[in-house]
Formats: sequence, C-alpha cells, structure tokens
Amino acid sequence: MLVSLSQGAAQTIVDVAASDPRFSTLVTAIEEAGLVEALSGEGPFTVFAPTNDAFGAIDQNQLNVLLSSQSQLTTVLQYHVVPGLFTTDLITADMQFFTTLAGSNLPITNDGVGGAAVIDVNIEASNGVIHVVDTVLVPMSVSLGAPRPPAMSSEDPNMANYTNRAMRSVRYSVASQGGSGVLGSVLLADYGEGLTVVTIALQGTPPSGNHPAHFHAGSCGSGGDIVVPLDNVNGATGFSTTVTNVPFDDIVGGDHYLNIHLSSDQISTIVACGEVGL
Repeated sequence: MLVSLSQGAAQTIVDVAASDPRFSTLVTAIEEAGLVEALSGEGPFTVFAPTNDAFGAIDQNQLNVLLSSQSQLTTVLQYHVVPGLFTTDLITADMQFFTTLAGSNLPITNDGVGGAAVIDVNIEASNGVIHVVDTVLVPMSVSLGAPRPPAMSSEDPNMANYTNRAMRSVRYSVASQGGSGVLGSVLLADYGEGLTVVTIALQGTPPSGNHPAHFHAGSCGSGGDIVVPLDNVNGATGFSTTVTNVPFDDIVGGDHYLNIHLSSDQISTIVACGEVGL
C-alpha cells in the first residue's frame, strides 16, 4: 500500500468523507443506506472509501440495482468497513484478509484489497482511518446482475429485437484449484436472439497480468475441448465480461466447465474451475 501524510483527526469518518469532494457519491450512499449514525459511532473503524470515479465506473444497470435496494447497498458499504484501526503500519505481511462489517473476508493484495487498488492512505478521523480505493468492492453475497452489453450497430439484423434487459440469468460457483486461493462466481445472462453475456467475478487473482478463461466440454479436470473462448480476467480487479453469440441454452443446457488459467504463457496452470450447465 501507499504511504501518505495523515490529516487532522477532529472529525468522524462521515465528517471527513463529507468534507472531501472525492467522496460525495459515497456520502450519499451512506445516507441512503442509513449508516451515518453507525459510522459516526465510537469505532474504531477502517474504511476503504471508493471515489466518485469508482462509482462512476459501475455499469449503469448495476448501479441502478444497487441504489434501488437498501439491503444490498448496506451490505456493499459494510464490505468496505473493517472493525478496528488498521493504519498502514499496523497491516503486517502475514495478514491475508480483513473481516468486514458485512461479515465477509476482504482479501489483502499487493496493491490494495479485493479487486481495488489503494490510492491514498491513513486519512485519520476521530473514530478511525480512511484508505482511498479506486473500485467499488462487491461481496460475493450480492448479485447486481449482468452489465449492459455494448450497444449494437443499427445495421445488426438483431437490432430490432434487441433488449438491454436480461431475460434470465444463472450464477455458478468457481472454486480454487491447486491451492491458488482464487475463487468466485460466473454469471450467465440471456439477452435474447442468441446473445449471452458472461461475467466472471473472482477474488484472489494474481494482480499482475491477465488470466485466460474458457468454457470447456465436460467437467473440471476432464481436459475437455474449449467450446466458448472468453475474455481474459483482469488480475487487478478479478473481473471480465464477454458478450458471446453462443446461445444461453447451449451453455446452460450442456455439460460444461469454466477454467481460469494463470497466464497466457502458463496456460497449463489452472487457478480456478467451476462446473457450468447440467
């Protein structure tokens, strides 16, 4: 993590966030979730605070889902809060994760936490400390649905029947392989006319480089052929989104599995795998 000078500690975490223009969206979300009183309490708390740009990077469909559900919004915000005081000098090399106010484990990475990079640290408050992150962290218990796929060209023959709302979706678990610690889920969303959006969300991915991902025929470990190539998973965020013309029913109705590989030049090393379909 980075090291920076601390600021004055006369105000609570909520007060400090409200006085910093980088966190106006976060403060609004805290108010909507009814967490102002809790985060103004005695604490201490360690807060990984997403910036306005971090909220702005969320797909609009997913952001609407988040803001329309107070329970999900509360869970997401609590995932950014760790009970206890953890300034950077108190985060030791043997610590692998924080246990958040949401009750979930938040992995500690080389660059930050979960899929977020820490871009500023040790902003002190009277009841804790704030570290600034560049990504909104979403625990595995919260489903925001598939992001809106890219807009289709007016020349595309499917444009007339195209819909931006998924007709149906299904989520599968992705488990760690070979002790890699990489795990998460894969969400398949049916957008009609043979268009399927595949969203992979992982925790614990090695932050450097990208990690190839494919749907194979068969079950994990069977060595089946690749049937659907997917976009690489970003190691820093643990996310990838692929828009494919393979129909939803062909993927879900078959015997398939998802492999996540360590890297393009170490394709034989599989860090995570999940059963998909029947």
